Amino acid sequence: MRASRSLAVAAAALLIGGIAGCGGGSGKGGRAPSAGSGTPSGSPASPAQASPAPDAWIPGRIAKMTVEEKVGQLFVPTFSSRADALAKIRKYHVGGFIYFPRNFGSPAKTAAQSNALQKASDIPLLLGVDEEQGIVSRTPFITRFPGNMALGATRDPADARAAARVTGAELRAVGINLDYAPDADVNVNPRNPVIGLRSFGSDPALAARMVGGAVAGYQDAGVAAAAKHFPGHGDTAVDSHTGLPVIRHSAAE
Repeated sequence: MRASRSLAVAAAALLIGGIAGCGGGSGKGGRAPSAGSGTPSGSPASPAQASPAPDAWIPGRIAKMTVEEKVGQLFVPTFSSRADALAKIRKYHVGGFIYFPRNFGSPAKTAAQSNALQKASDIPLLLGVDEEQGIVSRTPFITRFPGNMALGATRDPADARAAARVTGAELRAVGINLDYAPDADVNVNPRNPVIGLRSFGSDPALAARMVGGAVAGYQDAGVAAAAKHFPGHGDTAVDSHTGLPVIRHSAAE
């Protein structure tokens, strides 16, 4: 993957009012210029020129975007084929894609596909996957690790960090820069049909420490983490994929 892709998450996040960070420049789509551009050959660069802010290109790029382009950045759909994904980039200016098992080939083919999609987009894409390990695993060739509850039983955040680091490195190698993991729910309702083993456990303090370890591991590998789900989902009795859970806890709870 090209170096500019390593900060894709930050570039897209700024578009919705979040943080930002990417290679700077005024080239096509706001990509970073080549090294040394704007500085005469043989002339010493000033400190500002030598170390531009990594997100310096973003405000100017956003100012030139149409409303349609900005709205498109809020969408991260799946895709049926590479041709379908390329069409969505051209037509809808999407912010990224989510990979499901059908979107993977071999590691080499997956990396080539990710590179092709990034090359086709003016703005670095968020390429994500639900790779929690355990019972929620979407990547067919990933190294398998125990799920969160098994890691939580060790009570050692270093174990969660090590597992996430390896998973993140393998995702990054095929061009995936965002993992919709770890599950940060506290598993306190035995009737919950959708969390269970995906949680690090029923102790909020332990779950928090393990989640922190996992997030750090993904970030060590250069992959953005997405702690989930909505606070309190661990104490629901309805699968939010098929129904609407209602949480009646107070804010303190």
